[in-house]
Amino acid sequence: LLTAPSLENRDASHFHAPARPQSAVQPATLELRIELEHYEIILNQHPGHALALSGKSMAAARMGRFVEAQALVEHLHVVAPTHPYTDVTSAVLEAARGQDQDALRSLRRAVEGRDRLDEELQVELRRDIATDPAFLPLRNHWRLRAVLRRHFAAASPRGTK
Repeated sequence: LLTAPSLENRDASHFHAPARPQSAVQPATLELRIELEHYEIILNQHPGHALALSGKSMAAARMGRFVEAQALVEHLHVVAPTHPYTDVTSAVLEAARGQDQDALRSLRRAVEGRDRLDEELQVELRRDIATDPAFLPLRNHWRLRAVLRRHFAAASPRGTK
């Protein structure tokens, strides 16, 4: 499954752990540890795999492993500086650290660059914004709501009450 030589960047999106609504930082659950192992396998075979770097960084941030997550984000900015998921990954780490303004800027860049994603990843981007617990505090922020309305219109993820 993971050893296929034709593994494309979008294949890693299937390894995202299910979003958990309780908090942006989660204890090292079995699911997150397994997710990290999957990304390691991909990265051992394809060191510059943008979505695997993104996923591993997001999983590390969700586990509170911010130093590791930051190092992965920095590497991601080198290997895929214009990939929208580079900005999504930065936003997850920034939101988990409580850096809401930085996270909002990163999400804006990701949404504005979504046209560079295939259709499946555009859907994944909307899903991540709508369900990722790291973004819970941001979903009702007027700046994020305005960006989402401008770019997604009726299909924009909704805020929480």
